[in-house]
Amino acid sequence: YKSFTAATDQLDLSPVRMSGRLLLPPNGIAMKFVKEFNSDERQLDFVLFLDGSEAQQRAIEKTVEDFLATWNRPKWDIAQE
Repeated sequence: YKSFTAATDQLDLSPVRMSGRLLLPPNGIAMKFVKEFNSDERQLDFVLFLDGSEAQQRAIEKTVEDFLATWNRPKWDIAQE
């Protein structure tokens, strides 16, 4: 969170309080991207999505459409593939 806010005042990231600490979890960034994806005011651009496959023991390059659904995967999803 601090590295993003120090770089620019233009990026609106909202940390959340978890276990008494102020954090910016990766899912928070992913949800922001999904929410703003088709918006003219979007602040994030898609660059690359490497999806982990425990079964294949490697990362697989996936599309933006694949990424859009990742933020609400079950916690242990990576262990199922």
